Amino acid sequence: MGHKYVCLRCRKCFSAGTDFTKFQDNKICPDCMTPMVLLNEKFKAPSKTDVAQWETVKILVDNGFRFQTLYDPVSGERIRYPRTKTEAEEFIRKYKH
Repeated sequence: MGHKYVCLRCRKCFSAGTDFTKFQDNKICPDCMTPMVLLNEKFKAPSKTDVAQWETVKILVDNGFRFQTLYDPVSGERIRYPRTKTEAEEFIRKYKH
């Protein structure tokens, strides 16, 4: 468990552990040498071959969503993250502040 470093180019996910003092903002992918993003422990990486799902993840990350828990401001219910590009675009319009 714990947060995850994710390479959106290679579609790989690495455990970052749970010790916040060891998290790095400038972690580099060991395979392609591009910067990785740190995502919440709730992030479940798609299969490496599921390119469409990884594109959805990239859209969300590029818009500031790091898979942290979000709650609907009206109902108070937990919001599920989208699974498709179309759902992600609507999600961003609705929840990006």
